Amino acid sequence: MAQITMTFDSMEEFLTFAAGKLTLKPGSVERLTSIGALDPNKVNSFPMNPPVETVPEVQIPTVQTPPVQTPEAPAPVIPVASATTVAEPAASVQPTAEPMTVERLQKAAQYFMDASKVPVLTAMIQSFGVQRISELKQDQLEAFAAAMREKGATV
Repeated sequence: MAQITMTFDSMEEFLTFAAGKLTLKPGSVERLTSIGALDPNKVNSFPMNPPVETVPEVQIPTVQTPPVQTPEAPAPVIPVASATTVAEPAASVQPTAEPMTVERLQKAAQYFMDASKVPVLTAMIQSFGVQRISELKQDQLEAFAAAMREKGATV
């Protein structure tokens, strides 16, 4: 921050200086007069607002430039699959290498609990003629796992 000290011989000298540099807000003259900082008889002896210098209007000629033509880039080549593309068959339910267990099915049943789909799980269990997963017979486990997969569970 810079500090500037200025010394004036009189208030009139200060106001003369200030009038050329500052713009006083409305009411400033009255305020300065009321506190005795300004002689009301000398208020009109100097301008409160600096004169505005008028600048002659200059017309700038407009120059029209022809549009720049840029060479077009070749369109990118996008490979398109031919109509003879063979879609892969949908993934079928493959039995896992290790045999299905009741414990794996119970763990997979957590999906239904987390997704608030307990009624779906209950209906599925009952469709196999049992009340609990632990009551499924060994030969029903793979079929029950497939049914769970169809409903979104990961077994």
